[in-house]
Amino acid sequence: MLPMYNLLVEREELRHKIKQLRDVENNHLYNSATEQIDKEVKRGMDRLNELEKEKLKSLKYFAELKCKLDEYKTAKKEDLREKIREAVVKYLNEINSWQNVGIEHYKRIEHMKKNA
Repeated sequence: MLPMYNLLVEREELRHKIKQLRDVENNHLYNSATEQIDKEVKRGMDRLNELEKEKLKSLKYFAELKCKLDEYKTAKKEDLREKIREAVVKYLNEINSWQNVGIEHYKRIEHMKKNA
């Protein structure tokens, strides 16, 4: 009976060793997975920081474009105002010249009436 008992004890010891090896392997896999997850998180955070920098560059560029657009609009408005002023002055001069011509005709007619 002693050899059978030894076999049972040896079997239990082997089971215990196998269990320990599996635990070590699982722990190693867990650590490896944790390291992999940490690497992925770090890579993700680095990419997020890069995207944030790109976003800031884009916002800066957008602000510059907006300023240029505002300057362009202001220049266009000023140019349009100047053109309107010039057109109004031109038409006022034309109206004044018509009035002057009308006054000249009126004076001639009055002069003709007096002389006739």
